[in-house]
Amino acid sequence: SEDGGTVVLVRGANFVLSDELTCKFGDAVAVSTRWVSPTTLLCATPMHHPGVVAVTVANDGQHFSKPSAAANFEFVAHIVVVAANPLVGPSRGGTTVAVSGVGFKSQEALYCAFGSMSVRAVVVSENDLLCVTPAGAGGVVTMSVTSAAGTAHSGDRVQFTYVE
Repeated sequence: SEDGGTVVLVRGANFVLSDELTCKFGDAVAVSTRWVSPTTLLCATPMHHPGVVAVTVANDGQHFSKPSAAANFEFVAHIVVVAANPLVGPSRGGTTVAVSGVGFKSQEALYCAFGSMSVRAVVVSENDLLCVTPAGAGGVVTMSVTSAAGTAHSGDRVQFTYVE
């Protein structure tokens, strides 16, 4: 996420165990770089704005590897659900719920979870989604939005009520 702190496994060749060994994500230096073997590093991401960046490595902290499309990392924005409407629907499902928030990327598959059941969301804009409720048992469930890769999650702030 854009907060950083994600530990990334970096594979390559000729990594040297030294105090100067450094990973970079775009122009930002990793929070930490841990040598595992001559072909493997563990690098903790720094804070970074959302987007795709090249991952590069320097054994001496200065002369970094050339960027490669095969060595990219994507920082994703947080998904935040601000509101959903309606918050009540029949237990048979089929209710179209309008979800407003931030971080809804149209190029990424998003899902609305109603309790333990997930449905594919229709991205209307970066701030709006539509989700059709699946069938569910009567009662209150937590509604959240999650990316397909599970890399972003809205949290559990919204409650949806199924009625018989």
